[in-house]
Amino acid sequence: MTTINTLAVAAGKQRLHTLAGMQPSILDDIASRGETVLIPEYIYTGEFAAPQLRGGWGCLYIGGTREGTVGQVVLIPQTDRTSDIWRAGQLNIAKSKGLNDGQALRWLTSRSNSKHALLPLLAEVLLSRDEDRISNYLSYDINFTKEAYWSWRDATKIDYPKHPKQLKAFCDLLREVMIVPTDDEPPHVPAADERPWEHPLACRK
Repeated sequence: MTTINTLAVAAGKQRLHTLAGMQPSILDDIASRGETVLIPEYIYTGEFAAPQLRGGWGCLYIGGTREGTVGQVVLIPQTDRTSDIWRAGQLNIAKSKGLNDGQALRWLTSRSNSKHALLPLLAEVLLSRDEDRISNYLSYDINFTKEAYWSWRDATKIDYPKHPKQLKAFCDLLREVMIVPTDDEPPHVPAADERPWEHPLACRK
């Protein structure tokens, strides 16, 4: 590990230690704004020992689990009180990007693991009200042959997201957020043991 990385690791550990002393009101305020990334660049060193935060909050490492990988530490609720604050904050941040109430709710309750990363693009596409652009995204098929994909890309001029799986994730999220559920198909509401802030690469100890 280089000197720079060693210093970065030490800085990350110090910031993690500092979180334990934060006042609950400060954590409440952070969550209410939807800005729940506490440490944007945290170097994973083989384990993650989450400090005990105050006021019903906790934190979670999100990122790869290979030593040296740079991930993030995010704020998560651990009580009904903090869950309500967290949920309201997430809706607020979605609406601040331009989503309406229904779209923000469908974004929040989506099972997509990429929904936070894709939110800026989602808002841009929805706010453009460009029916052709939206239709072009929704016409993407991850099972395209190489030739079919390039033909689709040339015709639509869509080149972002670049990775096929991320592009599919965006198209699925766009479709999910656009469609207004009927009474027979209520919006997905996470079960008690299904935490929308969790990530498949999350590592806790």
